[in-house]
Amino acid sequence: MKVLVAGGVFRHSAEELAKREPAPEVVLVDGLRRRGIEVRACRLEDRGTVALARESDIVHVHHLSKAAVLAALSPLARPFVFTAHRFAPPPTPLQRRAQRMVMSRATAVVCLSQVEAEQTTSRYRLPRSRVEVIPNGIGMSSAVCRPRRLAPDGQIILLFVGQLIAMKQIHRVIEALPDLPRQVVLRLVYHNDELECRLRERARALGLLDRVTFVGQRSGPELVEEYRRAHLLVLPSELGYECLPSVVTEGLLTGLPVVASEVGGVPDQVRDAGVLVSPSSSVSLAPAITTVLQAYENFANRALARARTAANDYSVDHMIARHLDLYQRLMQKGEM
Repeated sequence: MKVLVAGGVFRHSAEELAKREPAPEVVLVDGLRRRGIEVRACRLEDRGTVALARESDIVHVHHLSKAAVLAALSPLARPFVFTAHRFAPPPTPLQRRAQRMVMSRATAVVCLSQVEAEQTTSRYRLPRSRVEVIPNGIGMSSAVCRPRRLAPDGQIILLFVGQLIAMKQIHRVIEALPDLPRQVVLRLVYHNDELECRLRERARALGLLDRVTFVGQRSGPELVEEYRRAHLLVLPSELGYECLPSVVTEGLLTGLPVVASEVGGVPDQVRDAGVLVSPSSSVSLAPAITTVLQAYENFANRALARARTAANDYSVDHMIARHLDLYQRLMQKGEM
């Protein structure tokens, strides 16, 4: 079997990728190669490679792009698999038409959660047999989890991990701090600093620069240590953009309670190990954070229990095996 995997993350150099936690596309490529599968990874910008992948048995494109459109329109008779990594329809009419066409022509559509699968089949009127649910695998072991307690007079660390971009709504966490005890602080870990200046200015305007730390990029053991030091993970994203955020799984695998927007597959990730909030930017996060802090031992114990089940639900081996099984089934159908 020869598989071509196209994704935006492959535009980065090997050195840059080594600094980050592996994206789902990278986890997939590495996992398939460990299984002895011949895999070629390419950028979404390499549209000709995607459209004319004559030697590939399977073409799997991640994210809506011109490469996905060309793969859908390619005259070559080989299975085309598509993963959107996006819960909501694209923002512009042209992109929505493109996504509808890609969905209609894909041999199989991979969704990251049952909720996404149900909405995808309904929105694009797809047969359920063409939609596969395969959660992203996380390579972090639940062995790093530990019981957590709040020290009576100690610092309480809220942790955000992700990109400093608008859809993550990090300003909601900063704006909640004045309504929380002084010992509650926020650490921001990120590899995309798009809104760093704006968020610093917001913290400065609220007199909170001493309570907000812009950590920057972390990966590997350094990122694990950020999760271990924290008391609560916060992810107040907008509606429609999160399918199955890896940071929620990573936090849970360390036994970290979560406050996150009730979007995409997040409810199934968190379950009772945290509090879900409205994705509306007008809703304060302070009450949800207070709820967790006031019953912290209970939430910490639930997060510890969830770490054990999450290790199985979101294992890399499970992710790779499910993709490999899908590819094999699609190839067998093509031979019939």
